[in-house]
Amino acid sequence: MEKIKSKKKKIRKMEKIVSNILVVSDHELKPYIEMLDYAPENITHKSLGRLLGFFEIKDENEDSAYIVNFLASVAKKEYFINTKRGPIESFEAALNKINLALAEIAKHGNVNWLGKLDSALCAIEENNLHFSVSGNGKVLLMRNGNLTEISQGLAEKDSTGPDYLNPMKTFVNVSSGRLEDKDKIIITTDDIFQIFSLNELKRGALQFSQEKFIQFIKTALINELDIAGTIIIDIRRKIIEAKESVSFAQKMVAEENEKELNVFSSKIFEEKNNKKNASGKINDTSKSVEKENNHENKIEYTDEKTKHIYLKEDPIEIPVKKEIIEPLKEFLREKFLDFSYWLKNDFRRLALQTTKKMVFNYEKYSQILKKIILRTISQWKEKKESNPISHQNYFPEKNTSAVKIKTFFSLFRKIKSNVRITIPNFGKIKLIIRKMTYSQRIYSLLILLIIIILPLFFRNNPQTLPDTPREIETNVLSFALSEEKNIQPIDLTKKIFFSEKSHLLTVESDGRLFFVFDDKIIEFTPENNQESASFNLPEFGSKAEIATFMPDLHLILILTEQKKVISFNTISRKFQQTNFTAPEGAQIADMETYLTYLYLLDSANDQVYIYPRAEGGFSEKESRLKETFDIQLSDNMTIDGNIYISSEEKILSFFQGKKTGFNLEQSKTPIKNNLIFTSQMNNFIYSVDKENGRLIKFTKKGEIAKQYYSEKIKLTENFTVNNADTKAYISIPDGIYQLDI
Repeated sequence: MEKIKSKKKKIRKMEKIVSNILVVSDHELKPYIEMLDYAPENITHKSLGRLLGFFEIKDENEDSAYIVNFLASVAKKEYFINTKRGPIESFEAALNKINLALAEIAKHGNVNWLGKLDSALCAIEENNLHFSVSGNGKVLLMRNGNLTEISQGLAEKDSTGPDYLNPMKTFVNVSSGRLEDKDKIIITTDDIFQIFSLNELKRGALQFSQEKFIQFIKTALINELDIAGTIIIDIRRKIIEAKESVSFAQKMVAEENEKELNVFSSKIFEEKNNKKNASGKINDTSKSVEKENNHENKIEYTDEKTKHIYLKEDPIEIPVKKEIIEPLKEFLREKFLDFSYWLKNDFRRLALQTTKKMVFNYEKYSQILKKIILRTISQWKEKKESNPISHQNYFPEKNTSAVKIKTFFSLFRKIKSNVRITIPNFGKIKLIIRKMTYSQRIYSLLILLIIIILPLFFRNNPQTLPDTPREIETNVLSFALSEEKNIQPIDLTKKIFFSEKSHLLTVESDGRLFFVFDDKIIEFTPENNQESASFNLPEFGSKAEIATFMPDLHLILILTEQKKVISFNTISRKFQQTNFTAPEGAQIADMETYLTYLYLLDSANDQVYIYPRAEGGFSEKESRLKETFDIQLSDNMTIDGNIYISSEEKILSFFQGKKTGFNLEQSKTPIKNNLIFTSQMNNFIYSVDKENGRLIKFTKKGEIAKQYYSEKIKLTENFTVNNADTKAYISIPDGIYQLDI
């Protein structure tokens, strides 16, 4: 008996129901709050669980905008970057990286946010919770009918304390605990206590259901606060019972019972009785004797005339008002409130933005249209002066035009009369449809659909149609390249920015593009293809020679002609001179970054130097290559953890200063690796072969995944690829082009 019971043991599993509530009454406040809810993106991240929380800065200064977005991306990237670490190690590493990022922002003079950052971060994995808070961030736990603040004492609250304004002490303490069934976790700021007390929150959580409590909190925050963020997590045990074995005899009994129920279906007899009563063929049903069977909840009666026994089921009363009408009213009321809020706030703001944009575009395009009209008039005048028309030939030309106009109108009259005959009378068609039965209408509709759809199956496939002559001319491949692996001719025509200046680098950061030139940096918005801002290099820096991007700190690093390094923060949009000592006698061919380290390629001494990050800039250099290699002809380097250096037809790979066995797949046409690119976020290595006009996409194992050919690629000055490996930004002398890959 004991063995049988163990087989029926219940299997229990934790379930986390997460509800995010974000309230922003004004669109201008959106850059000051950010919610986090990051789940594992693939199976390797599953052990790390889920990262949740929020960042809010209570300072509406322009310099403090979008810092929260930056912190959210830093937290996500660091938490999921190393799957070999455990959840608690990854959580602590993410908090430490956030502290470093805040310290870097403060070094650039952006300090208005200090003491005004409220945040709470949580990591949930399996049945464990790890959390930390800063400022007025709160983590509340509802368990066994009691609501308590479990984050109390984790954040520095004393404004006179030594660590209150220290960015490196933003997140200091981490607490952990185990989750239980029916737990409710509330992650919020103390702003919620402007509306509710702790007891009121407790009563609401006990009184309302899960969905009603979330709606209750959301409605209160919308009505009372301008900006707020709250996350509610409900913990439930999901019970899955083990399947029990059913004997053959039990199956047979169940089938017999089912058959009996089907035989005595009440609907059949009710229909017959109704027909008899309607025709008046039988007497009043009061003559029949009713018998009630309480065990089966059925009514049994015997027809005295036929002596047949009938079973009649009890009518099931549906509580319509309780189950249907009340929830429907509540749903409509909620949607009406949401619509009113949208009409009051979002619609008004959207209309204002649209009006401003229309005015801006009108002024812009009116100037362009004016220039086109003036240029057209001037060209017409020049043509008229160069080709004068004699007075004698003018009048016959005029007569010819008049004849053509008359001919056109006569032809139009004929076409108009023919149209009346050809087009059917829709009034008659309407009368014919009304006379049709329902089935005739359905069949007619099916016939019309067949007539319309059937030819589509026999149409020419657009993919099989030959290219236009112009496309064939621009995409023609040489005989050698036509036999290359996975090669695709492309038209590099999507120019996103026009410039004739020397372009050094394209950076993609937080949905914006930054174009680095020798004398300025231009911020570009891809959504509307417009330049949003321009930043001239400061006076303490001469013209730029080389530029690179440090994504972990959102810094564009620029090496000037004077061998100094200046940085530009893409969050604060400010320049700063950094502490940097250039190596003596070096010929710096390229500059790259990895994490917070700066790398320099010295082609004169066949060496790569690494500069660790330090206070105010970088510390002293260290030689990275432990072996001697001839890289004098190399002028391009890229890093993803490994260091890749282009060397004619090869790409040399180094790990921890030693050469690896990395080799590229051989191509029928030798590949000249003039420019190479990859990063720790990219899954591929890219190379530009300027001699043959192609962009080659290699896997990290060196295999050719794809090749793109265009004549314009031969003019490439530099290029980058976004982290998702979907877009390449190629710079040539006449501008910057975007290639979808």
